[in-house]
Amino acid sequence: MNAKTRPAKKNVKNPLAALATQFGALRLMLAALTIVNILYVQKPGTPPVYSDWDLGPTVIAPVMAPLVLMVLMLDMLMSRVMMVDTKGQARKRLRRVILVELLLALGLLLVWLPYFLALGQV
Repeated sequence: MNAKTRPAKKNVKNPLAALATQFGALRLMLAALTIVNILYVQKPGTPPVYSDWDLGPTVIAPVMAPLVLMVLMLDMLMSRVMMVDTKGQARKRLRRVILVELLLALGLLLVWLPYFLALGQV
């Protein structure tokens, strides 16, 4: 279903609901995953813990950081491809999506970069 055949969305008064309709559920989940991954950043040299709740921040978060970054880049690329066929409000919406995802990707990269650079020095 492309932008021309979608039914017009009603004006939503709730700002959170408006954000959800503008960005979509999958993009919001990707943004939430990115923010959680940024919050779980580890100091370089932190030893992994393979049990209990420390497994998430010490093992899963470092693995997920590059994966989330690549998915953000892919979604930005696909949004840019979709911009070719759109005009007006849909184009502005996609431009906003690209900007938000670019900021999230830069934040993720800047926060995790020291950790991964330290891995290369070992």
